[in-house]
Amino acid sequence: MTTTTTAWWQYIEEGLERNGLNQSHLADTIGLNRGGMSQWRNGGVAPRDKQIIRAVAEALGTSVLEALVAAGYLTQDEWEAERNATPIEERTDEELLQELLRRAQKRKPTPQPEPVKKPARSTVATRKTTKTTRTQSKRSKS
Repeated sequence: MTTTTTAWWQYIEEGLERNGLNQSHLADTIGLNRGGMSQWRNGGVAPRDKQIIRAVAEALGTSVLEALVAAGYLTQDEWEAERNATPIEERTDEELLQELLRRAQKRKPTPQPEPVKKPARSTVATRKTTKTTRTQSKRSKS
């Protein structure tokens, strides 16, 4: 069986080496069984659970953003943008409004359901119809 080296597994290996850890220690630290580690190594897959990714980042002493890039949930460009972003407290009102507008335009509008139109019912008409039906019934029996 050939081993496919993925960005995720490369991230794991580098973190283990940098911290002097082994796979068993990492698996125990994050609460993952060894089969999960084998899947990452041999199957070329990254975890789907972002909490696991966060736990791995903490165990390896890296940022969660770096782990999300390695797992394929963020692109390198997104990570760079986040790293270089001005803290929200330092942004001007105009910059914040521009960001809100950009996000609003990016979103698809949520379709609103059409209101259900019920036909108006007249209680007077219903009573007359019922009374007429009873009267006609009595006449036909006679």
